[in-house]
This record gives sequence, structure tokens and C-alpha cells, in this order.
Amino acid sequence: LVRKSMSQIGSTTTPTCHTCITCHVAFADANLQRMHYKCDWHRYNLKRKVVALPPITRESFNEKVAAQKAQIASTKSKENIVGFSCKVCQRKFNSFNSYENHLKSKKHQEAEGKEMEIVRKKLQQEDKTEDKGCIFNRDDNPRLRWYRKQVRAMEEKERNKEEEERSDGSEEEWEDISDDDMIGSKECLFCCRKSSNVERNVAHMSRIHGFFIPELQYLTDLEGLLSYLGEKVGVGNVCLWCNEHGHAFYSLKAVQAHMKDKGHMKMLSHGDASLEYADFYNFSASYPDLDSDNEDEELPPVDVDDGDDEDSELVLPSGARIGHRSLMRYYRQNFPPIERVKQRAGRIDRLMHQYRAIGWKGGAGTVAGKKFERDMKFVQRMKSKFMQKLGTNNNKTMMKHLRPQVVF
Repeated sequence: LVRKSMSQIGSTTTPTCHTCITCHVAFADANLQRMHYKCDWHRYNLKRKVVALPPITRESFNEKVAAQKAQIASTKSKENIVGFSCKVCQRKFNSFNSYENHLKSKKHQEAEGKEMEIVRKKLQQEDKTEDKGCIFNRDDNPRLRWYRKQVRAMEEKERNKEEEERSDGSEEEWEDISDDDMIGSKECLFCCRKSSNVERNVAHMSRIHGFFIPELQYLTDLEGLLSYLGEKVGVGNVCLWCNEHGHAFYSLKAVQAHMKDKGHMKMLSHGDASLEYADFYNFSASYPDLDSDNEDEELPPVDVDDGDDEDSELVLPSGARIGHRSLMRYYRQNFPPIERVKQRAGRIDRLMHQYRAIGWKGGAGTVAGKKFERDMKFVQRMKSKFMQKLGTNNNKTMMKHLRPQVVF
């Protein structure tokens, strides 16, 4: 009865017409007018009138109602979907909300960290002749893919050291993930601001973001450290302080916003994390066996062979030197010149002066600074022992050309 009465509503005026000022319509009967005042269309136009909006027609109101009903139906259907599953924890959920709460739980994050250890062990057990390319699932987060790439890089580095004696060189033939988002050594880790050189970039991060490099006076490879941190943040989307224990981020902006909001614009360099940055530091100057008293001791004389180098090296008229191919392994060694070492030392001194001007003491004398220095010394000593053991094993296994000293 209501629909039939509403259909009789017209806009033509009669001598005794009844109108609705809010909806801009006229009625031929007072009963129709009263029924109109009770409908949802009139109530909706009243709410629009309160906020100074013009009324809408009945057709537009019906379209809005249909769109809202469709949206509610889609939301209910999404909540009622059965089949949400977590591949890391091997669990299934009946609703989307329970699945989303599970991803934020501490138990899921711990299970994700354990899965990374399992992946590392599986990669170590793979055959060396297997294809070096790694195929990732689309569901894997960038942090997990980046850690897998680091495992591959470490294995490739060790494999190249073992094959260095048998081959002239090896090139990397694999590319796991794209490095398009990698942050360079001249770009800020937290706002991607590009500076003219590395020193200005470090000064910008310390002055604007409060980022300080721990134990800067013992740092030997500043550009290498910044490049590694740029790859870690840009490609792996890993927080510098949380590492693998925090949330997983899927974009560079997300991890940068996390570090700014949580105050994580600093390096985690104590405990097991010190092993990650051991290649960029050198604490040999702080070892107790390098005292100034030992410098005054006279060294034993060394006999120098003043042999003729005409057979091993040839000097061209242009000044270039050509060496004998029997000495190829020595010519391939690339040691930094003294000028470059002095330049790096001057750069570190200037950065230390800027840090002191800001008010940062470098952690010297503090408990955290002593702990970081002690951890790095232990890591570097263990690394030197491992390299010595590896070289000894190579000497035992790589000498196949020698005749076994066996007496029958």
C-alpha cells in the first residue's frame, strides 16, 4: 500500500496541493504528505539540510541504498570466507579477522624466524652442482628473501675462495632479487635524500635523524658499511634495530616509517649482531699486545736479495711495467695505496670531529661501547682462526701434484 501511494506522488500542482519544502515535491492529498514524512527518503534529505546540502531525488536515493546494501553484503561474504591459512605455522582460520590477528602475534613472528633457520640449513645441504638460481614464492616477504640472498652470497664467497687456486676467477651467475630499491652510500637511509659525498650523507643522518655509527674510530670501510645498510633497508626492508625479530615490512616507506616512529634509527651491534658488521671494522689497534714499548725494540736484520729483475719485469718506454706470467698471482693482488689509506683516515677524523661537535662521545668508556668492542674482537679472532684452519685444510687437500712419501 505504501509503494502504491508513493507512486502516485506527482509534481503537478492542484488548487489544494500539499508540498514538502525539504524534498521539493508536491502531493494531491494530505495522507500522501504524511506518509512521505515517514519514509527514509525524507529523513535523508532532512539530514542533508542540516549540513547545508541540497536534496536529492528519489531515484538517486534508491541508487545509494542499493550501493550500500551491496557493500555490506561483500563485507559479510569476506568475513564468512573459510580457507585462510598461514603457511609458516600450518594453521587455518575461519575468518579474515582471526587470520590478521594471528599475523601480528608473537608466536607467528617466532615461527617465521625459525623458518629462516630451516631455510638456511636446507641451502647448505644442497648439491653444489645444482642451479644457483633461487625461485621464491610470491607469499614470501622481502625480509625473508633478502636473508636468503645473504646466505647465498656467503656460500658463494666461501666457494670462490676454495676454487681460487684452481681457476683464474669466477663470476657471479645468479641474481636472486632485484636491487632497484637499493639505497646508495650517498643516500640517506631514512628519507632517501641524496648528498654530494659520503661525508655529507653521514653528517645529514647524524644531525637530522640522530643516526651515529658505533665505534667510528675503528671503522675501515665506511662506503662498504653504508652500501650494506642501504641494501639491507632498501632491498630487504629490514629494520636496523629489530633485524629478524621485528615485524615484516613489504615496502621501503613502511620500514622507514617504522624506524622513525619507534626511534630505531640506530644499528644493533651487540651480541650475535656484531658478527654482521665484523668485516667493516678493525680493532687491532686496541689490542693489548700492541704497546708502545714494543715499537722501540730492534728488529732482527733481514737479508735482502739484490737480484736482477730483468727476467721478471719489463719496463716499456711509456713507463708501464709488464710482469712475467709466473708471478700472476702476485700481480692480481689489489692492495690499497698509501694515499687512499691516509684519505680514509682523514675522512674518519673529520666525521669524528662532527660527532663530537654535535655532542656524541662515541660510546667510549661506556658499558655498551666496551661490550661492542669486546664482541667485535672476539668475532675477528674467531674469523682469523677459521681462515687459518681453512688454509691449512687447503694445503693438505690441494697438493695432488706431490708424490706421496710412502716407503714400501
